[in-house]
Amino acid sequence: MISFFIDYFQHFSVFDIIDFFLVFVLFWYILAAIWRTTAFPILIGLLAILLITVIATYLNLKTFSFVLSKIASILLIVVAILFPSEVRRGLYRLGQILPQVRDNKVEESTLDEVVNAVGTLAKEKIGALIVFKNRDEVFDLIKSGQKLDSEITEDLLYSIFQKNSPLHDGAVVIDKNRIVSAACYIPSITTEGRINRNMGTRHRAALSFSQQSDAIIVVVSEERGHISFAYQGAMETELSKTVLKEKLLNSFLKKVADEVQS
Repeated sequence: MISFFIDYFQHFSVFDIIDFFLVFVLFWYILAAIWRTTAFPILIGLLAILLITVIATYLNLKTFSFVLSKIASILLIVVAILFPSEVRRGLYRLGQILPQVRDNKVEESTLDEVVNAVGTLAKEKIGALIVFKNRDEVFDLIKSGQKLDSEITEDLLYSIFQKNSPLHDGAVVIDKNRIVSAACYIPSITTEGRINRNMGTRHRAALSFSQQSDAIIVVVSEERGHISFAYQGAMETELSKTVLKEKLLNSFLKKVADEVQS
Protein backbone atom coordinates (compact mmCIF):
# COMPACT_ATOMS: atom_id res chain seq x y z
CA MET A 1 0.00 0.00 0.00
CA ILE A 2 2.77 2.45 0.94
CA SER A 3 4.69 1.60 -2.24
CA PHE A 4 1.56 2.38 -4.25
CA PHE A 5 1.39 5.93 -2.89
CA ILE A 6 5.14 6.40 -3.35
CA ASP A 7 4.93 5.33 -6.99
CA TYR A 8 1.83 7.45 -7.49
CA PHE A 9 3.37 10.67 -6.17
CA GLN A 10 6.66 10.06 -8.01
CA HIS A 11 4.82 10.39 -11.31
CA PHE A 12 3.03 13.59 -10.30
CA SER A 13 2.99 16.24 -13.02
CA VAL A 14 2.14 19.93 -12.72
CA PHE A 15 -1.37 19.22 -13.99
CA ASP A 16 -1.79 16.49 -11.37
CA ILE A 17 -0.89 19.02 -8.67
CA ILE A 18 -3.39 21.53 -10.07
CA ASP A 19 -6.02 18.79 -10.25
CA PHE A 20 -5.37 17.76 -6.64
CA PHE A 21 -5.45 21.40 -5.48
CA LEU A 22 -8.82 22.06 -7.17
CA VAL A 23 -10.34 18.97 -5.57
CA PHE A 24 -8.96 20.08 -2.19
CA VAL A 25 -10.45 23.58 -2.57
CA LEU A 26 -13.81 22.13 -3.62
CA PHE A 27 -14.04 19.85 -0.58
CA TRP A 28 -12.74 22.62 1.68
CA TYR A 29 -15.60 24.93 0.67
CA ILE A 30 -18.15 22.15 0.97
CA LEU A 31 -16.95 21.27 4.46
CA ALA A 32 -16.87 24.94 5.49
CA ALA A 33 -20.43 25.42 4.24
CA ILE A 34 -21.91 22.63 6.36
CA TRP A 35 -19.57 22.86 9.37
CA ARG A 36 -21.58 22.61 12.63
CA THR A 37 -24.68 21.34 10.85
CA THR A 38 -26.44 17.99 10.90
CA ALA A 39 -25.19 17.32 7.36
CA PHE A 40 -21.53 17.43 8.40
CA PRO A 41 -21.27 13.89 9.89
CA ILE A 42 -22.96 12.48 6.77
CA LEU A 43 -20.42 14.17 4.50
CA ILE A 44 -17.55 12.84 6.64
CA GLY A 45 -19.03 9.37 6.26
CA LEU A 46 -19.29 9.92 2.51
CA LEU A 47 -15.62 10.95 2.32
CA ALA A 48 -14.69 7.83 4.31
CA ILE A 49 -16.60 5.66 1.83
CA LEU A 50 -14.83 7.33 -1.10
CA LEU A 51 -11.45 6.71 0.52
CA ILE A 52 -12.29 3.05 1.14
CA THR A 53 -13.50 2.80 -2.46
CA VAL A 54 -10.13 4.05 -3.74
CA ILE A 55 -8.30 1.51 -1.59
CA ALA A 56 -10.66 -1.29 -2.66
CA THR A 57 -10.13 -0.38 -6.31
CA TYR A 58 -6.36 -0.49 -5.84
CA LEU A 59 -6.65 -3.92 -4.19
CA ASN A 60 -8.80 -5.03 -7.15
CA LEU A 61 -11.83 -5.77 -4.96
CA LYS A 62 -14.21 -5.17 -7.84
CA THR A 63 -17.52 -6.14 -6.24
CA PHE A 64 -16.78 -4.34 -2.98
CA SER A 65 -15.63 -1.15 -4.71
CA PHE A 66 -18.68 -1.27 -7.02
CA VAL A 67 -21.08 -1.51 -4.07
CA LEU A 68 -19.30 1.32 -2.22
CA SER A 69 -19.42 3.60 -5.26
CA LYS A 70 -23.17 3.04 -5.56
CA ILE A 71 -23.65 3.77 -1.85
CA ALA A 72 -21.67 7.00 -2.25
CA SER A 73 -23.87 8.04 -5.17
CA ILE A 74 -27.03 7.39 -3.14
CA LEU A 75 -25.67 9.37 -0.18
CA LEU A 76 -24.98 12.35 -2.43
CA ILE A 77 -28.62 12.34 -3.53
CA VAL A 78 -29.79 11.94 0.08
CA VAL A 79 -27.70 14.95 1.19
CA ALA A 80 -29.12 17.07 -1.65
CA ILE A 81 -32.70 16.11 -0.73
CA LEU A 82 -32.50 16.27 3.08
CA PHE A 83 -30.21 19.28 3.39
CA PRO A 84 -31.14 21.73 0.61
CA SER A 85 -30.25 24.82 2.65
CA GLU A 86 -26.74 23.53 3.36
CA VAL A 87 -26.25 22.67 -0.33
CA ARG A 88 -27.49 26.11 -1.36
CA ARG A 89 -25.17 27.79 1.13
CA GLY A 90 -22.25 25.75 -0.17
CA LEU A 91 -22.97 26.85 -3.73
CA TYR A 92 -23.25 30.45 -2.54
CA ARG A 93 -19.85 30.26 -0.87
CA LEU A 94 -18.34 28.76 -3.99
CA GLY A 95 -19.66 31.80 -5.84
CA GLN A 96 -17.83 34.02 -3.37
CA ILE A 97 -14.52 32.75 -4.74
CA LEU A 98 -14.94 35.21 -7.61
CA PRO A 99 -14.04 38.83 -6.86
CA GLN A 100 -17.12 40.89 -6.14
CA VAL A 101 -18.08 44.19 -4.59
CA ARG A 102 -19.69 43.80 -1.18
CA ASP A 103 -21.54 46.48 0.71
CA ASN A 104 -22.29 44.80 4.02
CA LYS A 105 -21.08 47.56 6.28
CA VAL A 106 -23.26 48.23 9.32
CA GLU A 107 -22.99 51.79 10.56
CA GLU A 108 -22.16 52.40 14.22
CA SER A 109 -25.27 54.57 14.47
CA THR A 110 -27.32 51.51 13.48
CA LEU A 111 -25.68 49.45 16.20
CA ASP A 112 -26.44 52.23 18.70
CA GLU A 113 -30.14 52.04 17.81
CA VAL A 114 -30.12 48.26 18.26
CA VAL A 115 -28.18 48.35 21.54
CA ASN A 116 -30.44 51.05 23.00
CA ALA A 117 -33.55 49.10 22.01
CA VAL A 118 -32.12 45.90 23.47
CA GLY A 119 -31.27 47.72 26.70
CA THR A 120 -34.84 48.98 27.06
CA LEU A 121 -36.33 45.59 26.22
CA ALA A 122 -34.06 43.90 28.75
CA LYS A 123 -34.97 46.42 31.44
CA GLU A 124 -38.68 45.76 30.89
CA LYS A 125 -38.14 41.99 30.48
CA ILE A 126 -39.53 41.86 26.96
CA GLY A 127 -38.16 38.95 24.93
CA ALA A 128 -36.36 39.68 21.67
CA LEU A 129 -34.34 37.89 19.00
CA ILE A 130 -32.31 39.94 16.50
CA VAL A 131 -30.27 38.36 13.68
CA PHE A 132 -27.62 40.31 11.81
CA LYS A 133 -27.03 38.77 8.40
CA ASN A 134 -23.35 38.18 7.77
CA ARG A 135 -21.74 36.66 4.67
CA ASP A 136 -23.99 33.59 4.56
CA GLU A 137 -27.34 34.01 2.85
CA VAL A 138 -30.39 33.45 5.06
CA PHE A 139 -33.14 33.11 2.42
CA ASP A 140 -35.16 30.55 4.35
CA LEU A 141 -35.11 32.59 7.54
CA ILE A 142 -36.23 35.78 5.77
CA LYS A 143 -38.97 33.93 3.87
CA SER A 144 -40.35 32.45 7.11
CA GLY A 145 -41.36 35.88 8.41
CA GLN A 146 -42.96 39.12 7.33
CA LYS A 147 -40.78 40.92 4.81
CA LEU A 148 -39.99 44.53 5.63
CA ASP A 149 -37.67 47.20 4.30
CA SER A 150 -37.45 49.55 7.22
CA GLU A 151 -34.93 51.92 8.68
CA ILE A 152 -33.54 50.67 11.98
CA THR A 153 -34.64 52.78 14.93
CA GLU A 154 -34.84 52.12 18.65
CA ASP A 155 -38.57 52.87 18.71
CA LEU A 156 -39.34 50.51 15.81
CA LEU A 157 -37.47 47.60 17.34
CA TYR A 158 -39.10 48.26 20.69
CA SER A 159 -42.57 48.29 19.14
CA ILE A 160 -41.97 45.10 17.12
CA PHE A 161 -41.22 43.05 20.23
CA GLN A 162 -44.15 44.31 22.30
CA LYS A 163 -46.41 41.42 23.29
CA ASN A 164 -49.42 42.98 21.57
CA SER A 165 -47.49 43.34 18.30
CA PRO A 166 -48.32 40.79 15.57
CA LEU A 167 -44.58 40.58 14.77
CA HIS A 168 -43.22 40.02 18.28
CA ASP A 169 -43.09 36.22 18.19
CA GLY A 170 -39.97 35.46 16.17
CA ALA A 171 -36.72 36.98 15.01
CA VAL A 172 -35.96 40.28 13.35
CA VAL A 173 -33.42 40.01 10.51
CA ILE A 174 -31.10 42.94 9.82
CA ASP A 175 -29.15 43.20 6.58
CA LYS A 176 -26.69 46.09 6.24
CA ASN A 177 -28.61 49.00 7.79
CA ARG A 178 -32.20 47.82 7.21
CA ILE A 179 -34.72 45.56 8.88
CA VAL A 180 -35.54 43.14 6.08
CA SER A 181 -37.90 40.77 7.89
CA ALA A 182 -39.66 40.24 11.22
CA ALA A 183 -41.49 37.40 12.98
CA CYS A 184 -39.03 34.94 11.43
CA TYR A 185 -39.00 31.35 12.64
CA ILE A 186 -35.78 29.64 13.73
CA PRO A 187 -36.17 25.97 14.70
CA SER A 188 -34.14 25.18 17.81
CA ILE A 189 -32.27 22.10 16.60
CA THR A 190 -29.02 22.63 18.48
CA THR A 191 -26.68 19.70 17.90
CA GLU A 192 -23.47 20.99 19.42
CA GLY A 193 -22.43 22.97 22.44
CA ARG A 194 -24.05 23.12 25.83
CA ILE A 195 -26.71 25.55 26.89
CA ASN A 196 -28.18 26.21 30.30
CA ARG A 197 -31.41 24.29 30.76
CA ASN A 198 -32.93 27.38 32.34
CA MET A 199 -32.66 29.23 29.03
CA GLY A 200 -35.69 29.35 26.78
CA THR A 201 -36.45 28.66 23.15
CA ARG A 202 -35.03 31.99 21.94
CA HIS A 203 -31.58 31.13 23.27
CA ARG A 204 -31.70 27.61 21.88
CA ALA A 205 -32.80 28.92 18.50
CA ALA A 206 -30.04 31.56 18.53
CA LEU A 207 -27.34 29.01 19.40
CA SER A 208 -28.67 26.60 16.78
CA PHE A 209 -28.68 29.22 14.02
CA SER A 210 -25.20 30.46 14.97
CA GLN A 211 -24.01 26.89 14.40
CA GLN A 212 -25.70 26.70 11.01
CA SER A 213 -24.55 30.10 9.72
CA ASP A 214 -22.14 32.94 10.43
CA ALA A 215 -24.98 35.25 11.52
CA ILE A 216 -24.51 37.54 14.53
CA ILE A 217 -27.40 37.13 16.95
CA VAL A 218 -28.64 39.12 19.96
CA VAL A 219 -31.15 37.68 22.42
CA VAL A 220 -33.13 39.26 25.26
CA SER A 221 -34.50 36.92 27.91
CA GLU A 222 -38.16 37.44 28.74
CA GLU A 223 -37.83 35.73 32.12
CA ARG A 224 -34.71 37.44 33.48
CA GLY A 225 -34.14 40.38 31.19
CA HIS A 226 -30.62 39.20 30.39
CA ILE A 227 -28.86 40.15 27.16
CA SER A 228 -27.07 37.36 25.26
CA PHE A 229 -24.83 37.28 22.20
CA ALA A 230 -24.44 34.26 19.88
CA TYR A 231 -21.82 33.96 17.16
CA GLN A 232 -20.02 31.05 15.48
CA GLY A 233 -21.64 28.41 17.66
CA ALA A 234 -20.89 30.09 20.98
CA MET A 235 -23.10 32.11 23.30
CA GLU A 236 -22.31 34.63 26.00
CA THR A 237 -25.00 35.70 28.45
CA GLU A 238 -25.77 38.42 31.00
CA LEU A 239 -24.07 41.18 28.99
CA SER A 240 -24.34 44.89 29.61
CA LYS A 241 -25.20 47.35 26.85
CA THR A 242 -21.58 48.47 26.73
CA VAL A 243 -20.21 44.95 26.37
CA LEU A 244 -22.85 44.11 23.76
CA LYS A 245 -21.87 47.08 21.61
CA GLU A 246 -18.17 46.15 21.90
CA LYS A 247 -18.93 42.61 20.75
CA LEU A 248 -21.02 43.83 17.83
CA LEU A 249 -18.33 46.29 16.78
CA ASN A 250 -15.60 43.66 17.06
CA SER A 251 -17.65 41.13 15.07
CA PHE A 252 -18.33 43.56 12.25
CA LEU A 253 -14.73 44.81 12.22
CA LYS A 254 -13.59 41.18 11.86
CA LYS A 255 -16.20 40.69 9.15
CA VAL A 256 -14.91 43.66 7.15
CA ALA A 257 -11.30 42.48 7.57
CA ASP A 258 -12.20 39.01 6.29
CA GLU A 259 -13.93 40.51 3.25
CA VAL A 260 -10.94 42.70 2.46
CA GLN A 261 -8.64 39.66 2.61
CA SER A 262 -10.99 37.66 0.35
